Amino acid sequence: MRAEDVELVNRMGTLQQEMAAAQQAGDQQQMQGLMLEAQGLQGQVQALQMEVLERPEIREAVEVFEADHRARMIEIEPEAGAMLDRMDELVAELGA
Repeated sequence: MRAEDVELVNRMGTLQQEMAAAQQAGDQQQMQGLMLEAQGLQGQVQALQMEVLERPEIREAVEVFEADHRARMIEIEPEAGAMLDRMDELVAELGA
């Protein structure tokens, strides 16, 4: 992980603490400022997540996990297979 990524994650953690303190103190102006900062940081976190998910080794691990997860769901509840297939169809329709 790059140094700026670590700083981003650390700042998100301290933001939560600062927001809790501002809320407890009833400081609405401070809370608004912190919420705006958090929204900006959230966009950066999402971009970082997308970047990580594009890495071939991560993408492959996610695909294996999802396949194992699906198989386990069907093992537990055989009707889940049809439901998951239908969900996939609906997602494909929404993406079209």
